[in-house]
Amino acid sequence: MLIEENSGYADGELKWLAIGDSYTEINDTTNSTIRNFIEKGYMDRVCEALPQLECTNAGHSGNTFINWNNRFDEIVGGYDLYTIMLGTNDWSQDALWGTVSDFTNRDRTKSLGVLGAMIDKIHQVAPKAKLIVMTQLHRTVGIVPGATTIAARNHDTYLPNASGLYFADMEKDIIDCCKQENIEYVDIFTESHVTPRNAMKFAKVDVNGTLTYLRYPDYLQYIVYDQTVTNPYDATTYWAEYDGVHPSKIGMQIIADLLVKKLRTYLFE
Repeated sequence: MLIEENSGYADGELKWLAIGDSYTEINDTTNSTIRNFIEKGYMDRVCEALPQLECTNAGHSGNTFINWNNRFDEIVGGYDLYTIMLGTNDWSQDALWGTVSDFTNRDRTKSLGVLGAMIDKIHQVAPKAKLIVMTQLHRTVGIVPGATTIAARNHDTYLPNASGLYFADMEKDIIDCCKQENIEYVDIFTESHVTPRNAMKFAKVDVNGTLTYLRYPDYLQYIVYDQTVTNPYDATTYWAEYDGVHPSKIGMQIIADLLVKKLRTYLFE
């Protein structure tokens, strides 16, 4: 028998605030092209598995931890569960990431310091609430609408960003910060088994003016078409990410499954 069957909570009784970036925001997208790629976001999938939850979407596309310095007014009380899933844009935008010491000192000029301050704010407004911090998926081709140079498009997370930081190290920092203060976490980055190599089955690239399907890493040396424009409902090219950055319906289900697994042992204890 599933643990939620004995939880004692009515459907929608537990309120959940999901803090994040586009991973979270697109759960409620009205863009029909993106909707076809994801079908349902990870939050809707979690709420289907755990109907006691009712989710409020606090996702903002493109946001970094640093951006959330200006959004602390959105971290309000009245929720039973808070989740934080940020970091991929800090890597791609070369935000000042910081160290575990910056997290400890709550240095809000650094990404990890903002994470610490966000945790403090949640504890302040909802001292009895549950909190889970989540890492994010690897990214691959990184299709940027309108970009026409290889450098602007093809920079995966096996490589360091412009500041020399590897995505794997940044995600490990998040876990280390959580462990330091006994904050519950879900390591999507590791447990998903999504990598730049398998995130997309193929990428559609321009080889001497011809649309060609290539596998990783062969497509990295070419201009990659924006799949959402050139063939928006073609599922043959992607697996866990529909554009090399954002989770597809498969990626959303992977995230949801890992979060549900945590919630079944944590939310109802």
